[in-house]
Amino acid sequence: MWIFFLIIFSIPVILGNQYFSSKLIQKAFKKGPNEVLNLYKDEGFLNATIKVYGDTILIKEGVQFKIGDIKLNGNQAFSDSELLGHIELNKIFNEFELTKWIEKVLECYENSGYPFCKIKLDSLEIGKENVDFELQIFEGPLVIIDTIRLSGNDFTKDYVVLRELNIEPGDTFCEKIIYEANQRIQRLEFIESCNISLEGKDELLVQTEEGPANWINGALGYGTPGLMGFLDLEILNLFGTGRAVGAKWQKRDTISVQFEIRYKEPWLLGSSTNLIASASHNREATYVKNRAEILFDVPINSLLRANVGWCGKWIVLHSTYFRDSQSLGVLGVDFDIRPDFSNMSNRKGVHYQVKSEFNFTDTYIEKLTINLDNYINFFFLSLNFETMFKEEIQIYDNLRFGGAQTLRGYWEGEFSGTQIGWLNLELRKSIGNKSFIFPFYDLGYIRENYQITPILKYSFGTGIAVDSPIGLVKVVYGLAGGASFMDGKIHFLIRAEF
Repeated sequence: MWIFFLIIFSIPVILGNQYFSSKLIQKAFKKGPNEVLNLYKDEGFLNATIKVYGDTILIKEGVQFKIGDIKLNGNQAFSDSELLGHIELNKIFNEFELTKWIEKVLECYENSGYPFCKIKLDSLEIGKENVDFELQIFEGPLVIIDTIRLSGNDFTKDYVVLRELNIEPGDTFCEKIIYEANQRIQRLEFIESCNISLEGKDELLVQTEEGPANWINGALGYGTPGLMGFLDLEILNLFGTGRAVGAKWQKRDTISVQFEIRYKEPWLLGSSTNLIASASHNREATYVKNRAEILFDVPINSLLRANVGWCGKWIVLHSTYFRDSQSLGVLGVDFDIRPDFSNMSNRKGVHYQVKSEFNFTDTYIEKLTINLDNYINFFFLSLNFETMFKEEIQIYDNLRFGGAQTLRGYWEGEFSGTQIGWLNLELRKSIGNKSFIFPFYDLGYIRENYQITPILKYSFGTGIAVDSPIGLVKVVYGLAGGASFMDGKIHFLIRAEF
């Protein structure tokens, strides 16, 4: 015992090692001699030994064993060659590789209708340089799904869950297909959780837990222009059909007001394509702009979706009663693997969106929008950029930002330009459940089409998000770059789910 502690606090001499460096062995030995032996076993040195003489460690590595002959018994659904194709013979033998191969074989059976398959190691023989072993496979019965039973969807219609499940009676059981179906159902915004299991021999049970089907999101601020902010309402599961409707009101100052309505029709014409339509009315001091948009939201894979559609704009200038109208194509992509916000310790994911508006006649892009949100544990990074490519840009083409959701420490929509961008950095510290505090730093970029050098703005501050009975309430104090403490802006944001 004393010898062991003496070696830990000294630099031992390593003898006999050829496969591993002395530095690596010294590091492993600090946790004990067994850690060194495990290091060798993982690389196939099953007979490695270690002896300690004072401050000297003597290692006998022995032979590096490889996988030898594998004998399979009991397999009828798959041939030996099909199952052995999942393992690389003559590869270095260790318990991890053996376990990994057995798991691949079980996965092969589970994805082919044999969920009750079991594999038993009958024998293992260590030769001179190879390890031979024999496995007994108990395949179990072939499972054909006879009935599907739903549970927990008290408000949501059965067909909404079943179309996302995309499994029918008569289908062969497949673990991979069931996993993908479970992921699709859980991505429904009004479903809190989903569990799909096999009951008995042929009944598939889909247990769902419904979450809040509606939310209200809002932010308010008060200053010299008066009361400002926005209010956004979304009904995610209209009458339990999976359809969604929404409305938004936003006020930037005493004159500027914006209204918007939205509608989503899921599974258009029996496919997983969604139809998303919206219309907005924006009244400014010098003009009024109305906009309508129709998008087809088409899945490319489980995480990536494409947006294809049309938008129209109708503008009236107050001073001259000049009228203008535009008809543009819309093309974009949406990549979403956002985290579960109910668990503050599991918040890794991204949400990337790219959207373009292009002219049908000349086929050039008039507007490009990029949003990149990154969640890395307690760190949040958001990059946003919008630009106009039109040669003749009118006042109603300008892009606006600033305020509670973009550049905090400034008024809502305080800045405008033909190119805008902003960066949000937050360090989020959990204070219980969904509540957290977050110091932040924002950087803004504004450029007009006639400017060579862009204008940079920044703000910083802190905020707190509290999970309250009415929803998630955020109070944010932002200070513009160069402003005094008393000139800071207070933003209130509320997201109530019901």
